[in-house]
Amino acid sequence: MTKFLKKGYLKIKCKECHKQHSFESRDLIFDKKGTKHICEGDFFCDCDTKIKYEIVINETETGELGNVTYECKNGDIYDVFKISTL
Repeated sequence: MTKFLKKGYLKIKCKECHKQHSFESRDLIFDKKGTKHICEGDFFCDCDTKIKYEIVINETETGELGNVTYECKNGDIYDVFKISTL
């Protein structure tokens, strides 16, 4: 199993009130599903808007870091953390 080093923060801005939220990357938990590592989460902004996010790290057949995708509902991801393999 490939281990990933995550450094920095995931920063999300609410689409309703534009409040900024920050999550430390080491606190995000990824579940392995085949060659993908998926982190899903949700939270409520102070304005009661429910924000959902999903981060997918694709792993190549050789265990190298592949494509990383970020999706967010009711929020905009405006800064992401750095990911590398150990």
